Amino acid sequence: MRMKMKLIKERGDLKLKKDAWAKWRQLHRSRRASQQYSDHLLFRCYARWKQRLSNLDAFEATADVVSRAAALNDTKKCFVVWRKLANLQIIERHVVEQVNMRITCEIVDNWRKRM
Repeated sequence: MRMKMKLIKERGDLKLKKDAWAKWRQLHRSRRASQQYSDHLLFRCYARWKQRLSNLDAFEATADVVSRAAALNDTKKCFVVWRKLANLQIIERHVVEQVNMRITCEIVDNWRKRM
């Protein structure tokens, strides 16, 4: 009878140990899963932050390119306007010279006619 009681007690202890190990294993796996989830979440947040920072740098580079292009375009427009004005000044100077020449010729002709 003592042997049977000892056997029952050992079986109960063995079952209790198995249950304790199973519970510990389950808690350990749960903690590991939670830690792994936290690590993965942290990695995803870091990757998203890095991507946004990269996009911000790309936006700044694009803004610089657009700004330079706009400045160059403005410079080209100013040069074209300046060239047109310079050509108009040359034409105006030529017309003024022709008018002055005609006036001078008329004055000289009138002076000759009087003499």
